Amino acid sequence: MQIPNLTSVVTHIQNPNKQLGVLLEEIPSDIGRSVQGYKRGGIIEGAEKLRKEIMAAAVWLYGIPVFKAGGDKLFEQLFKVPMNIDFSNAKDGNDAIGDTLRYIFKNENPKMLDVSGLKPEYIEEFRKLKPQNLEEIAKKISTGKKITSVVAVALNCILMGIVIPKFNQYLTRKKVNQQKQKNYSPKFDTMKEFTSKAKSNNGSDIRFTGFFNTIANDIKKYGFAYAVGYNTENNNTFRLISTDIPMIAGRTAVSRNPYDAFENFFMDSAGMYFYNFCSPHVQKGLRKLSGKLFNKNNVGIIPDIKPAVSDYIAALDESKLKDALGKLNGENKNISELFSEDIIKILHNKGTYGKAGKINKFVKNSDIEELDKSVINYMNYIKANLKGADAISSAIKDITKKVNRTNAVFLAAGIIASITGLAYIIPKVTFFITKKLSGSSSFPGVTEYGKNETKNTKNA
Repeated sequence: MQIPNLTSVVTHIQNPNKQLGVLLEEIPSDIGRSVQGYKRGGIIEGAEKLRKEIMAAAVWLYGIPVFKAGGDKLFEQLFKVPMNIDFSNAKDGNDAIGDTLRYIFKNENPKMLDVSGLKPEYIEEFRKLKPQNLEEIAKKISTGKKITSVVAVALNCILMGIVIPKFNQYLTRKKVNQQKQKNYSPKFDTMKEFTSKAKSNNGSDIRFTGFFNTIANDIKKYGFAYAVGYNTENNNTFRLISTDIPMIAGRTAVSRNPYDAFENFFMDSAGMYFYNFCSPHVQKGLRKLSGKLFNKNNVGIIPDIKPAVSDYIAALDESKLKDALGKLNGENKNISELFSEDIIKILHNKGTYGKAGKINKFVKNSDIEELDKSVINYMNYIKANLKGADAISSAIKDITKKVNRTNAVFLAAGIIASITGLAYIIPKVTFFITKKLSGSSSFPGVTEYGKNETKNTKNA
């Protein structure tokens, strides 16, 4: 059995198309929240929170991709158009839809793009149709992408916000009844009532302006359906947050009393930050801090570069490395000034987790620009750290190991910070606020406030 190296592990964790990075945070966070629930409300609350986290995690991570894949397949069969293409926008990146249609139906591939993502039998199936107007097919595909994305997000939200919470509450009531405890399940009358209650008690409202501004701009420029379809396929954070917001609203609406509603609202709202933004913020902060503390002799801050990209550069021939380093002047704007087109294609492919260069995959221009910038920063860092070494290749390999290991430490610190927030800090803060608001330290899900409260469910 081959043991994966550091680069392959970090690459897999960072890849937005894989779930490992989220699972590394999700599993210990689920366990931590369940443990905190058990400490407060015993087996009743601990079991409910564990069920809630496990069921929600499964839908949160895999719901939209599964619903989307099923919808695409159904649309493909009904309307006889190929849907195994990323939802693309030629203004913002490559024209994946246009390039793929021209290849499938006209056998044209002037850009020599990688077609391995399309099986021969898949291509042959559609070539038999011999359509005359590719623009009409492109419009159908875009429409289909919008429809399947909106439906997938809606189904996911219904499951996360209504079905799972209701089912979980049913299991808790059943367990309480089995143990011959009174079933406490009071409800607040309206969302308006809860909202005013939450505001009066300084409820938290987490805002992530940068992310939401991007989505708002897409809606303004291209419409709601486009924004949902485009970001569902090309923005992993959107896939997660698009479920989070309706889920929070749904869980709050079906809560059993105002304090149960507050906990659902506050815990999940705060959780959005730790799931989606905490780790990158911690990594960025550590990178800046390390630069201030350890940036001796002006050798530069550890560059933020994907390990697969830095490894590939370090493995280049010494002559190519010398040539690239010789072209560095501190004002380089594009890696085409440093490397040949063949090398750049490979760098782009590795930096986009295999998407760049594939005919049916979409990569945003902004992602390529960020990748190019990271390569230039990395080359400048190498030049500052060579210190006149004769064996350039060997020295660059050592520098690359240092960069990759340091970035892996920053990544691990970010993940640990996210887990700590999700598994410990948020539950502790939430339970503390609930106790202050209600005057009770019992589990709100089985407590009827204003009447005889369940004092201890731990041994129930």
